[in-house]
Amino acid sequence: MTHSREISQLNSLVSLHYDRIACYAQATDLLAPIVKGLDAAPFFAQLAQGCLHAVKELTAEIKRLGGVPTEGQTLAGKTLLLWMEVQTAVSGDGLQAIMGSCLRMNRLAVRGYERAIGSQAAFSDSMRQYLLDHKIGLEATSTLIQTYKKLQNSYLISEHV
Repeated sequence: MTHSREISQLNSLVSLHYDRIACYAQATDLLAPIVKGLDAAPFFAQLAQGCLHAVKELTAEIKRLGGVPTEGQTLAGKTLLLWMEVQTAVSGDGLQAIMGSCLRMNRLAVRGYERAIGSQAAFSDSMRQYLLDHKIGLEATSTLIQTYKKLQNSYLISEHV
């Protein structure tokens, strides 16, 4: 296979997006009994939609290169999901634990994009630009998650005043 490096790098990114999708679904489930202000479901559904869009584009490129797209998550992602559940169960601040896990999952994806961009894979200029653009989008997603957490905390504080 002439594009094995590229396919491997892109499949790693696909797996990271599957990790994020699972993280956002789990965060929605875990936040449902905790949050009193902002509904987490639409927020995380929108983030998951972005992941699905990226998966679609990445798998199209993998197929174009002659590869088979992966459909699984990473071990690190699965471990982080388990840790999110444990931390939420034992933490006095479930919102903090959940949102922290979402941010860590997002950082894993950013690092995955950094590895792909900096790799020796022979990506086309347009694919390398796509990877860079998506990395920037992931960094913006981290800011959105932090903002959501602050808004939710503000609501909880104002509820107690």
